[in-house]
Amino acid sequence: MTINRPNPTAYKRTVHCRHCGQRGHNKASCTVLKEKMEQLRAQDPNDWRVRTYDAKKAKRSQKGKDRKCSYCDEKGHNRATCPDLKAHMSATQEKNAIFRAAMYKRFQALGIGVGTIISSDRNQARVDREDYDSPTYRIPQVITQICWDNINFWNKAYAYFDNNAPYVTKPLTSIDRRYSSDAGWVWDSETLKLVLDEQTATQYEDGTHWRYDDRYNFFSEVESPVTTDAPPPKWFDSAEGSIKALYKKRTKWEGAL
Repeated sequence: MTINRPNPTAYKRTVHCRHCGQRGHNKASCTVLKEKMEQLRAQDPNDWRVRTYDAKKAKRSQKGKDRKCSYCDEKGHNRATCPDLKAHMSATQEKNAIFRAAMYKRFQALGIGVGTIISSDRNQARVDREDYDSPTYRIPQVITQICWDNINFWNKAYAYFDNNAPYVTKPLTSIDRRYSSDAGWVWDSETLKLVLDEQTATQYEDGTHWRYDDRYNFFSEVESPVTTDAPPPKWFDSAEGSIKALYKKRTKWEGAL
């Protein structure tokens, strides 16, 4: 017989009130306890239970005033309630929403989606595998997944990917292969401006970048476009988890991303 046990991690993260026994809050913020204390206060303001409750509340308030935020270095609040951190994260989210909308338009214009066939110099084979002087040819790749969560303005990687590629592919000749490969951004003027910094994008466009001759080792070309799939719900204006991770060790003095 299979026994379903509760997730111990989830259990530890669930707050239980020591006064009323309900979940989602602790004794300090318990509304049931607060109402009880107000009733006692109305009956006798000097009730020892009321005085004890007020003393603990005052102590917590003073402790809150003395604590220092690890983001802005100011007193009176912590990182979780820091107004500067909230403002910076909000600005980052707005910037990312603009980026995602622009990138999705490029996907539509270029015909990027699941099923798109692309090619690049990073996926090649020799006509004669036993002859190292034999000519090479590109192995067409099929996009098998759009990695929507990786499409963010701060993801500036384009040469080599490490679990942050915008989409992954498999060879057209072995689509049933178990493992996928990272695929480079499509070589496209507007995409370059979105993904790279202004200087690098300009150098690639005018051919002065030191990697220009090898650009198709990093970028790809669309061989057969498809209709771009719709992104997940709320994708255009949401990247909360990724943004929180970005700001985890960041401080106010570094500014908003």
